[in-house]
Formats: sequence, C-alpha cells, structure tokens
Amino acid sequence: MTIKTATLTALIDEYSCSLDASSIMRVMMRYGLAEDAEYISTTGSGEVKRFRRLTDEGLNYGINEASSGHDIKTSPKFYVDTFPTLISLVVSFLQKESEEMHCIANKPKPLDGKVIAVYGMLNSIRRNDLRSKLESLGALNTASLSSKTNIVILGDGDHGDKIDKIEKYNIEVWDESKVIAFFERESSHAL
Repeated sequence: MTIKTATLTALIDEYSCSLDASSIMRVMMRYGLAEDAEYISTTGSGEVKRFRRLTDEGLNYGINEASSGHDIKTSPKFYVDTFPTLISLVVSFLQKESEEMHCIANKPKPLDGKVIAVYGMLNSIRRNDLRSKLESLGALNTASLSSKTNIVILGDGDHGDKIDKIEKYNIEVWDESKVIAFFERESSHAL
C-alpha cells in the first residue's frame, strides 16, 4: 500500500490553507519537526549547499524523498491524509507563540511611568542611547525638572542650577555608577 504524498505548496492549494509553505516550514523547524542539512556540491566547486529535511518526529507527517541524481539531498513530501493534523499542530505552536508574546508585551517594565531627566555627559553611554534604553524600560524622558520628575541622572558637568529644583521636588538622583548598576541588574533579570 502506497501512502499518497505531495509538496507543501500542492497541499496548501488543495486545502485552501491560509498559511504559506515558508511559514509552515519555519514553524516546523523551530519546533523540531524539520531541520537544515548540508552537503558539498557535486560539481567539484567545494560549495556547501543547504536543504531542508524532516526530522524523526517530522516523519510522522511526511517523508524525505530522495533527490534524483543526488545521494544525499532530499526534499520533504507530506502525507495528504495527515496534512490537516500537521496544520493543526503548526497553528497550536503559533498560538503558543502568540500567548508568549502577549505575556511579554503586557509584562510591567521596571521604569513604567517614571519621568526621568538626563543632564551632563556620561562616560559609558551616549545621552541619546541612554534615553532610548530608558524608554525601552518604560521611562518617559523629560528635558526639564518639575514635580512630576521622578529621577534625574547627573553626568559630568556643572549642575548647580538644577540642585535647588532637585531638592524642591524631592527628586531621586542617579549618577553614572547607579545607572550602570541598574542596567546590569535589569539585564540579569531578563535572562
């Protein structure tokens, strides 16, 4: 008994699937159902060629069909009967990724809502890069001090004109070493 197989593209057309072959294969590779493989070109050029093949687990949904005239290269062909199951599995993997992305997007950032002003020069990071990094952690940058300012970062330079406002508004002051320690702590939490 021969089990009918077809290419992903043919099965996508046959089932009017909304996903494309590249997306399906990318998900299969990410979750261990397919993999990249290499071989040295048979033309004698020494060029390394790549192809995709199904892993042992992926062989539940198809075969690695031998390429004509080549003893190593194969092409995945998929079982017509199990294609709907494969698509359900791919969709469940995508759903899982979507849920993980949603959790990451909704996770509170360490500086959410904090208004931060940066003055002076820092030795380890340019001011624009610092502001971008602070924003990525949820901070709102400001150019002036007010009662809404939570933190002021003071780099090198004369800040005499700022000290009165910092004290008046009871603003937390960070120097460069505190900024570096904060970023190091946050990057270790991200691991």
